[in-house]
Amino acid sequence: MHTDLAADLPKITADRVQLQQMLMNFMLNAIEAMKETGGVPTAKSQLDGYPQLLISVSDTGVGLPAEKMRGAYRQSLAPESFCQLDASP
Repeated sequence: MHTDLAADLPKITADRVQLQQMLMNFMLNAIEAMKETGGVPTAKSQLDGYPQLLISVSDTGVGLPAEKMRGAYRQSLAPESFCQLDASP
């Protein structure tokens, strides 16, 4: 896992367990996406305007079909209902 974490980020108020679970899911999905092609997942944090913190996990896997990407957008509007988004059937 490669990390690109911004220095001096402000403290945030969040549910620690849910945040850990979400990040673990993203990281495991990234690893799974690259199991046949190889690669290194990247976790990144940065300020995205005040007072927002942006955390991203990326990989070099095969990607998602367009219809799954539409589902990912809907999920970003309702984070309390996280679901699996991968290329599996």
